[in-house]
Amino acid sequence: MKNLTFALLLALMGAVAAGCTGMLLGGQAGGQQQSSSQTTQDRAISSTVQVRLAGDPLTGSSEISVATLNAVVTLKGDVASVKISQRAAEIASSVSNVRSVRNHLWVGPGG
Repeated sequence: MKNLTFALLLALMGAVAAGCTGMLLGGQAGGQQQSSSQTTQDRAISSTVQVRLAGDPLTGSSEISVATLNAVVTLKGDVASVKISQRAAEIASSVSNVRSVRNHLWVGPGG
């Protein structure tokens, strides 16, 4: 009987842990839930921003990562000047359906 109770307790703990992991990894925790159409739109936004950054004479040679969540674009990476950082944010904000841009680009000599 003791072994059965222990096994049931372990199974219950495993189920709870799996459920919590799914919530955290699935983006459901902390108000980050997305519909499939929003996910598709976010991917399209990121792709468009990346293509435009690569094609721009000022930002094209910079390594800038682009992530989009709920139409909020986040730019990360190292760039050589404030001008490039500003231009990258300008390009991202000009893309259709972008709500806002978080510019986390690091300006420094390594960029």
